[in-house]
Amino acid sequence: MDFLKKIQKQPENIRLMILWAVLIVIGIILFVFWVLHSVRAVNSFSKSNFFEQLNVSDMKADVNKSVEDVKQKAEDISNIKQKAEDILNDKEIEKLIEEKLNDK
Repeated sequence: MDFLKKIQKQPENIRLMILWAVLIVIGIILFVFWVLHSVRAVNSFSKSNFFEQLNVSDMKADVNKSVEDVKQKAEDISNIKQKAEDILNDKEIEKLIEEKLNDK
């Protein structure tokens, strides 16, 4: 507690210097831990198990399923478009429309 009281009694510029010094030391410590952790992570990386860890076969299956879904949706859209054209080209519907228009 005496230590904190000593710091509080210091002029503002000294307190700011102490603050920045503490922040820099904490930053350096965190940076060192980050670097050490990164080095360990890179060293433990196994190239042989890389594709197994990524589950590439699962990704391929998902991509293939998505491609099939897109193809099916495109086919459905094409079928809807064709049905709409058939309806528009249907002579019976044209006659009904003409009759309704003539009735008015």
